[in-house]
Amino acid sequence: MRFSILVVLLSLFAVTASAQQADTTATAVQQQADTAAVVAPPQTTAPPQATTPPPPQTTAPPPTSASQPGRSRWLGLGAGIHYLKTVGDIKDTPEFEDDAYNIVGSVQVVTGLFKFEGDVEWIDDYGGSGEALWLPQVFVLVGGLIYGGAGIGTGYTNSEWFDKPFYALRAGVDIPLGRFGVDVNANYRFMDTGVFEDADTEDLDSITFGAIVRLWL
Repeated sequence: MRFSILVVLLSLFAVTASAQQADTTATAVQQQADTAAVVAPPQTTAPPQATTPPPPQTTAPPPTSASQPGRSRWLGLGAGIHYLKTVGDIKDTPEFEDDAYNIVGSVQVVTGLFKFEGDVEWIDDYGGSGEALWLPQVFVLVGGLIYGGAGIGTGYTNSEWFDKPFYALRAGVDIPLGRFGVDVNANYRFMDTGVFEDADTEDLDSITFGAIVRLWL
């Protein structure tokens, strides 16, 4: 009987001790939570900042070559007129007309200080022969406003090509006028050919003065 009472008392004591220990643990946990709440500053979340999109970038169209005041010239198409004066021995041949007016077509390509030019010259009645004369020729020129250079060419008349090429020296002034230009030049040609039956041994050296108007592309 006493043993049973002792067991019951020990059981009650164990239950009471367990309850008190649980109580103490819960109180300590609550105190730690309260302390952390007091020490730690409240965390505030900043509202998201509104971002303003950058203004659209507008790129101005590149100026066209025609609108550039200092545009570089590289390809010119031209036409003009030459006055030709023959100074070679043939000028003393009876009935030979030693002067003529010629029409010229021209293409010129400019690279730096160099100009590469191709011309075709047409004389309606060369020397009073009644035959038209075509003179295709090419030049290599150096310079800007004032230039000089040399060229080579040939002739075609009466269904026959010259049997020898001719050579030429040129000096001129190239005046820019916006998209246009005026080329005033003088040429000396060293020309000799056996195409003309009455001029087998006589040279056809000549001087030309002329002007060409060009459109620059």
